[in-house]
Amino acid sequence: CDFGNKAFPVIRTMPGMPLLIGEGTVAISRNHLVADRSYQYICRLFSSIALISVMEEEQMNAIISVNGSSPAYWPGSAAPVRSLPW
Repeated sequence: CDFGNKAFPVIRTMPGMPLLIGEGTVAISRNHLVADRSYQYICRLFSSIALISVMEEEQMNAIISVNGSSPAYWPGSAAPVRSLPW
């Protein structure tokens, strides 16, 4: 992450909704400025509550788009299924 002439270490995470019920995953990435020890600590922290998917930083925008938007699509996609005569 660049801010002016300064660069900062950045770890990005994207938790999934099932995390709320103990069945979640977390996508995690880092930039080149994050120390291995710091990254390992954060990965251990998140792995205590979810499955971890280590991603390349370049993939995180796509992961965030899908994970962040998917819950909004569920009610609409479930409506046709609810109308089936089960």
